[in-house]
Amino acid sequence: MRASARRHRPSDKRSARCLPIPNHAGSGPSQDEGQEWITTRVIPVIVIALGFVSCGGGGSRSPSPAAPTTPTVAQVAGVWTGSATLNSVTGGGCIGAALQAAIGSTTSFAVAVTQTGSSLTATVTEAGSSCSYSGSVGTSTVVLNLTTCEIGSLLGAQCPNGALRDVMVVSGALTGSVSGNRITGTATDMFNIFVAGTSTGAGALTSSYSFQVTRQ
Repeated sequence: MRASARRHRPSDKRSARCLPIPNHAGSGPSQDEGQEWITTRVIPVIVIALGFVSCGGGGSRSPSPAAPTTPTVAQVAGVWTGSATLNSVTGGGCIGAALQAAIGSTTSFAVAVTQTGSSLTATVTEAGSSCSYSGSVGTSTVVLNLTTCEIGSLLGAQCPNGALRDVMVVSGALTGSVSGNRITGTATDMFNIFVAGTSTGAGALTSSYSFQVTRQ
């Protein structure tokens, strides 16, 4: 009989899926029992439900934002050849006046570019002499600044009036737009002018050019 009684004894175990509902009929649970039911049953379920919602359960998950892409730089290493056209000359005293007649003239030149990441070094060769530049490249823009020139000065240049002047390179800059194997842009050079053989200043000269080069 004991075995039979054990078989018919209702189980005291409660399903993990079912919440015990307090009996509100009759006298109902005592205040202590109701507080215990809220603390041990209702609050954990609310916490679990909130966690389920915050993890995206039961609803559509918003798409994760795409990772930002790192802009790539244009690849400009190599040898480029092309031409430059003198657009303007300002200042420079009698030397500047002499160069006015050359505005619109075109010269040929070559550029050898070495690239490491976005950093550039370049050698510009024109009329048998060369200058070195350093700079950078972006997604479609090249910027180069003069560092040294093989011939940094022209001594004893003669003006139309016969006066002699020394011309010293001060700076140079080049900015270009890259489109595949072609670069177009502008360049500016600055010079100090001195009375030949002296340190007496005779003006400052600025020349500007437009250029285009193609990679070989």
